[in-house]
Amino acid sequence: MSEVLSNVHVNEQSIPRIMNTYSQQIGHAVPEVVTGKPVVVGGLHGRSEATGRGLIYLVAQVADHQQHLTPTTNTKSGQAT
Repeated sequence: MSEVLSNVHVNEQSIPRIMNTYSQQIGHAVPEVVTGKPVVVGGLHGRSEATGRGLIYLVAQVADHQQHLTPTTNTKSGQAT
């Protein structure tokens, strides 16, 4: 499998099938070949929430950074931006 698969039309049911198909070609289990596996086949607890959690951290960091910025003056209008 030299192709990289995207997350489009892929779910927790199809990921183990992809892993099993690849593993059969290799001759042994290769769970690291895919991400987003259910816990029962080697996935991580909290994986389905991880993307949303990362977005929350990103937004919090941007908001914190914005609070530390000082307003600059727009040279065309003379107003603070």
